[in-house]
Amino acid sequence: MTMIEYLQHRFANKTFWIIGAGREGISSYALLRETFPEAEIKLIDDQPLENLSPQVAELAQDPHSQFTLASALRHQDFKPGWIVFKTPGIPSDHPIIKQLTQVSAEITSNTALFLELLKQLAAPPTTIGVTGTKGKSTTASLIYHILKENGKMAFLAGNIGTPPLTLLETIAGLEKPAEAQVVLELSSHQLRELTISPDIAVIQNITPEHLNYYSDFKSYQNAKRAITMYQNVKQSVIYCPRHDAVVTILNDLSQRFTFDVEPANPANLTAYATTEAIYYGTEKIIDRQDIPLVGSHNLYNILPGVIVGKLFGLDANKIAQAIKTFQALPHRLEFVAEQNGVSYYNDSQATTPEAAAAALRSFSGTPIHLLAGGSDKGVDLGMFADEIVQQPVKTLILFPPMGASIAQLVRASAQKQQKTEPEIYSANSMPEAVLIAKSKAQTGDIVLLSPACASFGIFKNYQDRGDQFKIQVAG
Repeated sequence: MTMIEYLQHRFANKTFWIIGAGREGISSYALLRETFPEAEIKLIDDQPLENLSPQVAELAQDPHSQFTLASALRHQDFKPGWIVFKTPGIPSDHPIIKQLTQVSAEITSNTALFLELLKQLAAPPTTIGVTGTKGKSTTASLIYHILKENGKMAFLAGNIGTPPLTLLETIAGLEKPAEAQVVLELSSHQLRELTISPDIAVIQNITPEHLNYYSDFKSYQNAKRAITMYQNVKQSVIYCPRHDAVVTILNDLSQRFTFDVEPANPANLTAYATTEAIYYGTEKIIDRQDIPLVGSHNLYNILPGVIVGKLFGLDANKIAQAIKTFQALPHRLEFVAEQNGVSYYNDSQATTPEAAAAALRSFSGTPIHLLAGGSDKGVDLGMFADEIVQQPVKTLILFPPMGASIAQLVRASAQKQQKTEPEIYSANSMPEAVLIAKSKAQTGDIVLLSPACASFGIFKNYQDRGDQFKIQVAG
C-alpha cells in the first residue's frame, strides 16, 4: 500500500477542518485536496480573509472548501468523527479545540500525519527530531548541513519553515527512501499531537517559555515529552545529562547519547567540548578557534551534530569541514555590520531571558549597548537583569511594555550587587532605539539586539524586529 492509498483508506468519506490558515494549514490543505478532490474542507482562522495571504483567498474559491472566521462558529457546527488539523500557532486550550475535543473529533497535525505516512513505507527514511526551548533551529540546521555537505540525502522541515507534508511527494519518489534523513525542528506546539516519535530525538535544554500559552512550566515541559515517548530500543535520544528538565521526560527504552560543554568528568559522555576543542569520545573533532559561530552557548548546538554525523559514519575531518562552512542563521546572534569600529549583532530570536543572557556572555569583556524588552511571555526576567549588571553593558535601550519592568529589575540588581547600572533609555520604535545606540557606541564596542521578550506590539514578529534592526543599522 502506498502512502496515498493509505491516506485514502484512513480518511475515506471524512470532513476536514484546518484550524490556522498559515503555511502549515496551506500545506495540509494541498495534500488533502489532491487526495480527496471533492471532500469538504473547512479553513478556519482567527483573522478575516483579507488579513491572510493571497494563497488562502485562492483556496477559499474552491467550491468544496469554505473559509470561516473562528468567532463565527457555533456549537451546532461541531460534529464527531471529523478530522481536524491543528496548526502550531493554535494553543490547545483554544475554545475551538476544546469544543472539538468534547465531541470526540480526531485532532491531528501536519507533522503528525507526515510521521504516520512515512511509517507506511517498507523502508522509510530516518527521522531526526530536534526540540528544546532555544537552539532548535541552529541545531537542526547544522545537523542537516553536516549530512548534506557529506553527500547524504537529507531534508530539513518543521518549525524552521517548511511544513513536513510538503516533502511527501519528493520522499515518495525516491528510489531508496531508507537512505534519506529527514531533520525536523519541532516546537512544543508541534509535539503535542504526535503519536509517533522520531527515530533520533535531539533535546536541547528546556527552560520556562510560552507561559502565555501553557498554564505552567510543567505543562510546557510535558508538551515536549512526545519526542521520545513512543521510541523503542532501536531508536535513540541525544541530550545533555545536566539538563534536569530534559532528563525527566526521557523514555527508558531509548538508546542514549550524551553531550556537555566543559564537563568536570567527560569520561561518560558521547561528545563534549573542552576550553580548546570538541571531542567525540577521545577523538578530537575540531578546535574551538575554528568554529565560526559566536558564543559558548553555540557549542551545545554543535555537539548533537557531531554525534549525528558519527552515527551516520562520518569521520572527524568531514564533520569538522562542515562545521567550518556553517553560517549563523538570521536573527540568531547574526553579525550585521561593522561601522566606525562598532560591531552590530542581531539576536532578535532571543525571546527568553536565558537566550539573551547567553548572548551577553558571548561578548564578555567588550562594552555592549543592548536593545531589549518587548511583550510579556510570563517568565521571570530577574536573571536577565542580573546578567546585564554583571556584563559590561554601558547602555540599555528598552522597548515597551516590558521595558519598564526590566529597567526596575536592573536598577535593583545593580544596587544589590553594588555595581554601576547602565544608562537606561526607552524607545518606542526601532529607528529611535538604533539612533540612541549609535550615539553612545564607540570604536571597539558592540551594539546587540537581544530582547529576552516576545516581539508582538511594536513588531509583527521576531523576524520583523530583526529586519528592522538591520535596516536601521544600514541606514
